[in-house]
Amino acid sequence: MKAKAKHISLELRKRIVKIPRKEHHKILHHIHKKHFVSKETLFYMKEYGPRSHLIHEIVKDSIPVLFLSVILAPFAGLALRSIFDKLSFLIPLVIMVPALNGIIGELGSTIASKFTTGLFLGKIKGTPWKSNFVKILLHAKIKVAIASVLYLSLLALFLSAVKGFQFDLMFALKIIFIGLVSSITIVGILFVISVIGGIIIFKRGEDPNNFLIPMSTSIADVVTLIVVSALALLLF
Repeated sequence: MKAKAKHISLELRKRIVKIPRKEHHKILHHIHKKHFVSKETLFYMKEYGPRSHLIHEIVKDSIPVLFLSVILAPFAGLALRSIFDKLSFLIPLVIMVPALNGIIGELGSTIASKFTTGLFLGKIKGTPWKSNFVKILLHAKIKVAIASVLYLSLLALFLSAVKGFQFDLMFALKIIFIGLVSSITIVGILFVISVIGGIIIFKRGEDPNNFLIPMSTSIADVVTLIVVSALALLLF
């Protein structure tokens, strides 16, 4: 039977948050054993305490991601330029892409956040790909992606028709296909990045959220344009 956590005094809490962020003080082990406070709770109390320099750490962790997005951005521009001449004939796609970018970016952020939470709660042990937590998370996000893109594709087609853009059934199916394949592919890529990157960062004693969330949104923005452009070139 799991022991029930005891109340931690205010004085003891103050001692925890004063521990330097990079230091693993022996008092943490003592509190964990004596007061039955989880290691995850103690980690967050120390990680985000007054001496954590939280804003500085988040900015520092985000700089490599910023450089990565700057490097990848031109490739997204080149991909979009490759279908520039066809954009006037792909009005539903023009309507859909900005929203698709936003949806996939949000899904990437939630994948990173949920996976990080699973790591801290000890729900992911051994090989992560065999973990029920990881499998359920992946299936849930794919279902959300499919439902969101179906709604988005149909809405884009409807708005295009209202504005006088004419298309046949095959054209509509191609637009829906592009949305579905793009979202599932990119969610899969972001999932792999979150799992591998999250484990590596977690083992270093850092909070994966500081890295994975900005990384997921940056990669989603770039890769979405590349995948959508490639599929548009292939199908139209």
